[in-house]
Amino acid sequence: MAAINSSGLMLEVHHRFLELWLPPGGHLDPCDESLLDAGLRELCEETGIRRTDTSPASAGPVEVILGDVPARPSRGEPAHWHLDFAFAVHVDAAPTLRPDISEIHDYRWTPVHAAEAGKRLSSRLAALLGYSDPGVTVVGGAGVSGAEGPRRPRAGRDGGRCR
Repeated sequence: MAAINSSGLMLEVHHRFLELWLPPGGHLDPCDESLLDAGLRELCEETGIRRTDTSPASAGPVEVILGDVPARPSRGEPAHWHLDFAFAVHVDAAPTLRPDISEIHDYRWTPVHAAEAGKRLSSRLAALLGYSDPGVTVVGGAGVSGAEGPRRPRAGRDGGRCR
């Protein structure tokens, strides 16, 4: 989910397992009514940004990406492929972030062109959002550690908090 704030910065999270900066996201769960619904649920579960704090930036996905995911024996997951549907949403100017420390190390707000996903999506996102500044300054950073922040439930078991 490409979450873009009013300053044109995109939210990235540093994924614990993959050791990559990525936009928030995850798997489709049985409780999800659509791919967009899954993305909004994952955005909330990973960062605490609720769907009520967002508005769609496009009518559909801004990108569809096929990528391989390494095996994760500790969770009984073999290596597999992901078909990722990237959506973009606008978020409130200063959303309260509550990162899921079981999944992410850190987060940052980054100019779309400088974000890891933004490098791939920059022309589509920039056109969609009307931004032309290819700045590279990273703004913020939570320094999330295992001792900070709340643990958030996974796999769609959010008790309705993310609706």
